[in-house]
Amino acid sequence: MAHFHSQKVFIHGCDPKADSTRMILGGMNQKTIMDTLRDDGAELVTAEKVISCGFGGIRCCESGGPEPGVGCAGRGVITAILSPSIRRVSWEA
Repeated sequence: MAHFHSQKVFIHGCDPKADSTRMILGGMNQKTIMDTLRDDGAELVTAEKVISCGFGGIRCCESGGPEPGVGCAGRGVITAILSPSIRRVSWEA
């Protein structure tokens, strides 16, 4: 509802399957923050690499985490939220 009242919306998906934001992004999956950290290294992770813009300008990211049923997905969420790239998100388009 916030989107329809001209509010800015950011969805931070926390499902290890990384499908929390799929419908907002037109059915596409996006690379998770955890996968980007593993592949690129923390120094090279930027907001542009892990945040996608979907329907109505809604910004989305996915934490990711361990495979479903293995470990705690909360670690992925905590790591993603503490990432300097995510904390510096600018709402200016």
